Amino acid sequence: MKWLSSNKIAFVYGADANWGQLPERDLELTRELVRLKKETGFPHTYFVNSAKNATERIYDIAKLLQEAGLAKGATLSMQSWDKNTLTQIKRSNIRLKTYTDLQAKFKSTGTPTYSELIVGLPGETFDSFCAGIDQSIEAGCHDGLAIYPCRVLPGTEMAKPAYRAKHGIVTNMTAILANHADLTTKDVGPVEYEETIVATKTMPAEDLLLAHRVSWFVQAFFCMGLARYPLLWLVEHGTSITTFARWFLNRTEGKDWEHVRPEDLVLFPSVRWPPEEATWLALSLDRSEYFEELIDVLRVFCGSEDRSLTGSTGLFAEVQRNRRDLIHWGDGDPATFARERVWYGRRGGSFLTDQEGS
Repeated sequence: MKWLSSNKIAFVYGADANWGQLPERDLELTRELVRLKKETGFPHTYFVNSAKNATERIYDIAKLLQEAGLAKGATLSMQSWDKNTLTQIKRSNIRLKTYTDLQAKFKSTGTPTYSELIVGLPGETFDSFCAGIDQSIEAGCHDGLAIYPCRVLPGTEMAKPAYRAKHGIVTNMTAILANHADLTTKDVGPVEYEETIVATKTMPAEDLLLAHRVSWFVQAFFCMGLARYPLLWLVEHGTSITTFARWFLNRTEGKDWEHVRPEDLVLFPSVRWPPEEATWLALSLDRSEYFEELIDVLRVFCGSEDRSLTGSTGLFAEVQRNRRDLIHWGDGDPATFARERVWYGRRGGSFLTDQEGS
């Protein structure tokens, strides 16, 4: 830690997947990090995954890191909410009460929280995966929900032939494409590959692909705030976010708008934007038209399948609230805004709400 600080290492990713599990050590090490940050200004950021069932220590550690400016939130990783899936991958999750208690404590201090789910885990079905997204949101995960494809790592049980056969695991070797990589650089060096699950016995390839599309919708329109308030209104009135997402994706399948084209992002840095960020940036260029279309989509949804329009005035009011809460371009330069707020400032949601009255 002293070496990192004295050599001015700005970003440190802690490899410990259960920071806070050891009662004395992890709290002591966190205090040392905070001391070094105050003394030298480095590191700027310390990112680490929290322990799963140590409520008070997770909170105390996250609070220390937050107050020192070392972290922009706490990560509460779930991977899956489905009991059968957790049994198949031999994982013991954070308890629901622990999760909701932590969410409430962090919210009371203004500390953002993030959760992580994985697409394509053995034993997971499309329906149980969607249910996990909805449970995460209902439990209070509003600041950030990261959803990753399941990868088979060498040397793990999932890589063993017998385990693959039991769960019908089908994989592809996919190139590792780093988010925000500079697309103008021609000499990128050797390309690395990873083994990614594309189908299992419980989630056929078609279902897994749809799960990725639902993930994109939830991250872009809920987590990144494009339609967060009206989506929460739907949840309060009995319609889950993934139910709306599935309806929406079914109606828009094959439409041109689903694909953000390079020419849609010419005002922004030429980097590889994650799909949800590319969507946010493209739609933000003409917010008036976007929100008008959002209202039209919600009207169609409320009127479909005998859904009642009763109380829908409140739904459309939430759209206007959403419109007001999405921050303006700041200094008027889209490239700077995209880099400083969407790319660098995504964690913590600083690009979503106009906290400075601009």
